[in-house]
Amino acid sequence: LAELLSGGHIAVLPTRDYRTVCPVSANIMQALASSCVVVTTNANANAELVEPGVNGEFLSFDETRDTELLQQIITDVSVRQRMIHAARERVARDHSPQAVGRLMDDD
Repeated sequence: LAELLSGGHIAVLPTRDYRTVCPVSANIMQALASSCVVVTTNANANAELVEPGVNGEFLSFDETRDTELLQQIITDVSVRQRMIHAARERVARDHSPQAVGRLMDDD
């Protein structure tokens, strides 16, 4: 997965509520850490990692809306770059080893 994510700037990772065997949140975290815009569904704990309009988007299952959303991310370089920057910042701020260590020290 890391090799695939390093080659692109958008990761589409749709999930279903609590019916996924693999740890999708780890895939989302890997995508964000690889400077990808994440497009996923608002299921499970995905909202803990993806902030719509900031570092990714949620699919709505409305084909027209989702197509327009993906088209904007693909074609608007400034939107994509802003989201990629936010993805990197959020991982560093909230999910880096140092950030997790601080949370553990606070307990």
